[in-house]
Amino acid sequence: MLIWLALSSKPAVPESANLSHLDIARAEAILRQNNPRYLVPGTLHSITINQQDLSLAANYLLHRTGHGGARIDITENAMQVESSIKLPAIPIPTYLNVWLAVEESEGQPEITKLKLGSLTVPTFMANLIVHELLTSTKQTREYQLAHSVIQQFNLQPDRLNMTYQWRPDQLGELSRHFISGADSTILLAYHAHLMALQSTGTAMSGSAANMMKPMFKFAQARSIMGDPIAENRALLLVLGAWASGHGMSTLVPTEIRHPWRFSLTLEQRIDFAQHFLTSAAIAAGADISLSNAVGVYKEVSDSKGGSGFSFTDIAADRAGTRFGELATASPENARRVQKLLSEGVQEKVIIPRVGDLPESMPENVFKQRFGDVGSAIYLSQMAVIEKRIADCKLYKGN
Repeated sequence: MLIWLALSSKPAVPESANLSHLDIARAEAILRQNNPRYLVPGTLHSITINQQDLSLAANYLLHRTGHGGARIDITENAMQVESSIKLPAIPIPTYLNVWLAVEESEGQPEITKLKLGSLTVPTFMANLIVHELLTSTKQTREYQLAHSVIQQFNLQPDRLNMTYQWRPDQLGELSRHFISGADSTILLAYHAHLMALQSTGTAMSGSAANMMKPMFKFAQARSIMGDPIAENRALLLVLGAWASGHGMSTLVPTEIRHPWRFSLTLEQRIDFAQHFLTSAAIAAGADISLSNAVGVYKEVSDSKGGSGFSFTDIAADRAGTRFGELATASPENARRVQKLLSEGVQEKVIIPRVGDLPESMPENVFKQRFGDVGSAIYLSQMAVIEKRIADCKLYKGN
């Protein structure tokens, strides 16, 4: 009976996890202010996250782990969190609606009220549950590493302040725990295969589509006894890391040889191939909304003093996002992509013609021609891009 009191057929908070280029800009500003290159090891630093961005992060995490929405309200020394989580494996839509009140006590959070649906959980029981969870979690190396870095939380109206200690000696170890041992093994296998191809002169230059043939043939062979989604995801993460110029150290911090500098092309342009593969990796390993937002943010940023806003790059990003999405959408789609790519394809199968689209527009030219991101004329241009992508052989009917 108590279980049914905690459940509902409707969410108290609707799902919302759409990232915009403005969200990415704010995240970059936070990271820039806390650039580890300028931090002295062992020193204490503070980072402030406003209520809007904290809610966005909570919604994004819920979206990544399932389906749900969250709303956060922060006041002086207190925070209220309301969230709805759609429960899986239940035929009819069923949600767990959670309402949580937290107060700051000596720099640490303390639960003052917890409701699960219409069921109010006694405060002592709520804190007991959290205590038991933390007690078991404290035995893990991940918790110990994170706890040694994060020192204190402070709640102020509309924002969360966090004090942390810069520990470069431990952050490398902490990052390794974000990828399981099995995932690390798969990633290293594709990195090794890429290195083996380059040792024979393959995957050094020319079309990125040609390089994908032996890479996906390798994935197809490994998927006979493995998970094709996991194989495709690892393949795309390795290619994305290579194309972006960051290498495998961004995925698996370890001392390994790096592949030759990326020089493959799409439509005979290296930057198109880089945009395509990087976006495919983000979509396969993270989220489609993140991939789309990063692509638009990069172009808006370029228009303010870089190479200019380019719909050509946006198109390559969107095609890459669609590719990464399809390659990891389901076992059936993952195997279909493997089969088609391992047989060899022309570029037009995975990316449409994009070179004729407007590009290299400074901010004033972009605003004169298209107004702002989201304007009617901007969306019309994006519709042209989406139509071209949908007409590619690989994406038809998907």
